[in-house]
Amino acid sequence: MHAQTTVEGVVQGTIVDPAKSTVVHASVSLEDRSRGLVFRTTSDQHGAFIFSRAPAGFYTVTVRAPGFATLVVSQVRVEVGGVSTLQLRLTLAALETSVTVVDNEVESISLDRPAGTAVTHVVDTEELQTLPVNGRRWQSFALLTPAANQDDDGIGELLSFRGLAVTQNSTTIDGLSDDQSFQSVPRGMSTVDEAKDDAQVSGVESGGARRTAASWRRRGAAYTFSQEAVREFRVNTQNYSALYGRGVGGSIATISKSGTDELHGSGFYTARSSTWGATNPFSIATAYRDGVITSEVVKPHDLREQFGGTVGGALVRGRLFYFYAFDQQRRGFPAIGAPGDPEFYRLTPMQSALLANRGVTPAKGNAALNYLSGLTGKVDRRDDQTINFIKLDWQASRRNRISVQYNRLRSAAPAGLRGAPVVDRGAASLGSGYVRLDTAAARWTWTLSSHLSHEIRFAYGHDLQYEQAQQPLPQEPAVGPGGYVPQISIGPAGLTFGTPAGVGRRAYPDEDRLQMVDTVSWAFGHHLVQAGVDVSLLKDRVSSLDNTVGTFHYDSGTTNGHAGGLVDWITDYTFDVHAYPNGGCPSISATVHNFCFRSYTQSFGEQKLSFHTQEWAGFIDDNWRVRPGLSVRAGLRYEYELLPLPQHPNAALDSVFGAWGSTSVLPEDRNNFGPRLGLSWAPFGISNGVLRVGYGIYYGRLPGATVQSALVNTAQTVSSTHISITPNTITACPQVANQGFGYVCSYTSMPSAAITSTTSATIFNKTFRMPMVQQGSVAVERQVGHGLVASATYLFNLDRQLAGAVDRNIAPSAQVRTFMVQGGRGVPGVLDGELFAVPVYTARISDRYGPVTVVNSGINASYNALTLEARRRGRHGLEFHLSWTWSKAIDQGQNAGASPQSNSQFDPFTVQYDKGLSRLNFPHKIVGSAVWEPRLRTREAWLSRIANGWTLSGIFYETSGRPYSYEIFGGTRLTGGRESINGSGGAVYLPTVGRNTLRLPDTSRVDLRIARLVRAGEHVRVRATVEAFNLANHVSYTGVQQRAFLVGVPATNGVTPLIYQDAETIAREGLNVRPFGVYTASAANNTRERQIQIGLRLDF
Repeated sequence: MHAQTTVEGVVQGTIVDPAKSTVVHASVSLEDRSRGLVFRTTSDQHGAFIFSRAPAGFYTVTVRAPGFATLVVSQVRVEVGGVSTLQLRLTLAALETSVTVVDNEVESISLDRPAGTAVTHVVDTEELQTLPVNGRRWQSFALLTPAANQDDDGIGELLSFRGLAVTQNSTTIDGLSDDQSFQSVPRGMSTVDEAKDDAQVSGVESGGARRTAASWRRRGAAYTFSQEAVREFRVNTQNYSALYGRGVGGSIATISKSGTDELHGSGFYTARSSTWGATNPFSIATAYRDGVITSEVVKPHDLREQFGGTVGGALVRGRLFYFYAFDQQRRGFPAIGAPGDPEFYRLTPMQSALLANRGVTPAKGNAALNYLSGLTGKVDRRDDQTINFIKLDWQASRRNRISVQYNRLRSAAPAGLRGAPVVDRGAASLGSGYVRLDTAAARWTWTLSSHLSHEIRFAYGHDLQYEQAQQPLPQEPAVGPGGYVPQISIGPAGLTFGTPAGVGRRAYPDEDRLQMVDTVSWAFGHHLVQAGVDVSLLKDRVSSLDNTVGTFHYDSGTTNGHAGGLVDWITDYTFDVHAYPNGGCPSISATVHNFCFRSYTQSFGEQKLSFHTQEWAGFIDDNWRVRPGLSVRAGLRYEYELLPLPQHPNAALDSVFGAWGSTSVLPEDRNNFGPRLGLSWAPFGISNGVLRVGYGIYYGRLPGATVQSALVNTAQTVSSTHISITPNTITACPQVANQGFGYVCSYTSMPSAAITSTTSATIFNKTFRMPMVQQGSVAVERQVGHGLVASATYLFNLDRQLAGAVDRNIAPSAQVRTFMVQGGRGVPGVLDGELFAVPVYTARISDRYGPVTVVNSGINASYNALTLEARRRGRHGLEFHLSWTWSKAIDQGQNAGASPQSNSQFDPFTVQYDKGLSRLNFPHKIVGSAVWEPRLRTREAWLSRIANGWTLSGIFYETSGRPYSYEIFGGTRLTGGRESINGSGGAVYLPTVGRNTLRLPDTSRVDLRIARLVRAGEHVRVRATVEAFNLANHVSYTGVQQRAFLVGVPATNGVTPLIYQDAETIAREGLNVRPFGVYTASAANNTRERQIQIGLRLDF
């Protein structure tokens, strides 16, 4: 009952006389003269009036009726998507000629506007300017909403609502989409699919809490719309208006500022320097030189400066207004390349003995480590961007208003794809990222009468994101295509150097969106009916093929003569393809000796692709005020997404896997009707509380990256080919004549058919449907004091048809394998000596292909939450908001990114293992914000000037830590796949315990802002600020070592041990890796080490 449109709000009310009888045909006006906004209507036979399209802001309401004094109500606030309800009582003209009142500024209950934020929350200009915000990333205020949490990798740049993936949210600016269809995130941002590439080798489930401090990746521009241009924005956790759609998660609706009759503007400057802040305890730089290992906690210099301003006014007073905002960021933050584990270079006696057995002398081992360390060190990085925004508003006539606007962003991050102070990459292996964003929009509102209006909006948006690899260092082997170096990845938590596999994105995407929204609003009686259509035509041009230079993966356990990835790399470096002899595994003196890498992957084929999609929606919505104290909202929304035609169908593949899907057909889902129903009821009067109930069905989106995967991965030379080989694969090295493939080789063209038979393919399940979510909530609000409102809200989701992926090129199991848990006594959920058996998979259905990923919609999930809130606003200089949320999210392993994983299930034939706690499950969350403006009333002018003008504000945030699982390293693999204990290459958690049963410690922070306002004239104000983020410097862990078990050698009875990796066991094995459960990172943007930011602002 609260959301009206995504751009404006509604003002409605009832007019009565002193005897509380309705006053009919009273003249009512709603005015904001500074913006040329004047709306007029008359009260109906029930004394009711309504203004259905009022842009957000503050208004004056004037009521005139014969025989009554004129009533003027000032400072009536209208929120974006909100309803402002007035109960107006006139006095007789004989007593007074005019009455002027100020609308109540303290927090109170409204039948149509919830005070609690569990379902919806509005952040206005005042909050934007008074609460602490790091780096002017104003969208982070959405975390004040109880059901919002950080994204699943802990970086915090994207949001998850109610346990749903970040790709299922919706963002708008001035009622038009600000989303990128390709990755289903806000424009200028991206999901991080690199975890999927890592999972291809290690078998880990992407996301979660495994990342080291050195591994997190930039998600795009710092921000794409200037905070200076934001008037306010609304965060909808659940919304029962049919006007909202295109996402089953949360929605963020933003409206921009406009010009007024009075010239106004601002200027700002903020600076944040690492010199003033604390040091991240995980920023450890490790180096090696001739047997000497040095490790130290470092704090590379990081200076970020942001500056800009605005100006607005009238070109023609009362008719034509302009507004312009400029926003620029300049950031220099050099990085240090170093291994992710400080003990990386420290070989154990067992590893040294293994090297000696392989023929690697201490001198050669020392030379290899010297070379490796020489690839690391300091590298310059930048992250710069510029935003320009301009807007014109034209009040063409009393009935017609036209707005046009343009937003332009340019962002460049040379060597800036990795954001941590210390990165686990070589100095030339970070990668550069760039964003170019242009958006133009126009809006025409035609008010036919006080009860009927029509609005049409148009927008064109262009989003180009691309990445570039750095030039190799002189000592690196530039043998790959284009003179680049194959990537060498040494794990776990080791070092990666060479050309980053994920930096093949010349356009990812280059997307155009043309959108039209047409809405009609009709107010009659106690009804406000809105109906319309929303159409988007999209074109995605993608030039992206990751891993074109190739990647060698080094990582091992203790079986088959191995002892860790570093030892294997040292062996291959010593006995490379140019040495004689070469290939030192298991020993250089063995009859058969191979190279030691774990696997080699590379991609070939089509890099450029263009495809069109269309998004259609129609809606009708009725907000019915049944009687005082009872309001009902009902609506229906229909959504449809038209996908492109296949471009490279593969009839041979379809003949084998046609039972599941086809490369010649993409899905079409036409049944997406979503009814919405909401009710607000105050049975005992509004002052005694309001009950709100809502229910709706919502349909999600299909990211364009998923569509692209199905279009290009059809296992043909004309599309894309992805190979995965091991040292046992017999194939020639292109760089060395008469030599087998090994370190360091790279295919410069498509290899033989025997090698390409490991390629993967992606098809849609023929029963694929769009995500469908049923949402509901029950809330009770009550005013418990003057200006203090308390509320309790229960929310639930029933999620169906969520996206998943499974490898269908796996023959049914013909046997089971028994495993025994060895060790882990006293560890939660682990039973030392426990036996369990799972089906194992040893053959492909077709040997012509590797993994054939079928994208399905068979994942289910649920979410339940209870939120308690208290809010106090605008009384005696103190405002605060406090909420506590308990929630539980369960799913079957939903896909968290825009691109499908190759195989997300533990077992490809059942999801019974996968049902468990979601990695987006955060059971507890406490968030509070407060603003205090102390006021000293004194007759001493000098004392008043010193004591007043201060503002103290803060945010407290605490939530449950990220979930993680016991993961298993090792097992068997199928051709082109990855290892797992059952051979399927799926999820690798311990099946007897399940997914996400462990949890990091709680994440918490306190942000504080102190501001001093000085008036430099009648219309000029200067504000200086100091902000501290994570004031207490609390360490909030975001990464942990999740390798809990190594697959051992099967015993004579056929039982395979799973060896628990605690410190004692690792020492006995002779490995130099971290034990399970050791914390590895504190890298989230919102909970990093303490940071200090200073600022200066001028308003006129």
